[in-house]
Amino acid sequence: FWRDSLVCLYLAALGTSLRVICGINDTASIIASAAIAMTYTLFGGLYSVAFTDVFQLICIFFGLIFAIPFMTSSHNVDIPLRSSNLTMFMGQDQSYSKFFGKLEKSDAGVWVDYAIM
Repeated sequence: FWRDSLVCLYLAALGTSLRVICGINDTASIIASAAIAMTYTLFGGLYSVAFTDVFQLICIFFGLIFAIPFMTSSHNVDIPLRSSNLTMFMGQDQSYSKFFGKLEKSDAGVWVDYAIM
């Protein structure tokens, strides 16, 4: 059950990325991304999957490095590294955490549900 749902989530994520980039509808983007993933796995085997994972990790690493200047110069971040939010349920004003927003008690169940997924 979990394996099948993870495969569906993986294909939906690939399809959503392709939909955003190419501007095609959901069904076509999911089918196209599944065909691409199946093709390179079929012809390249596990080696091609591992190689693309390494390539993705390199892209993520450099993307995060390039994002640091934009993140630190954002007007939404007042005091960096002071975002522990340990008092989020105590009703105190947290003007330093405009970037993170506030967590309401009524939303706690939704956040736990997202964390479990």
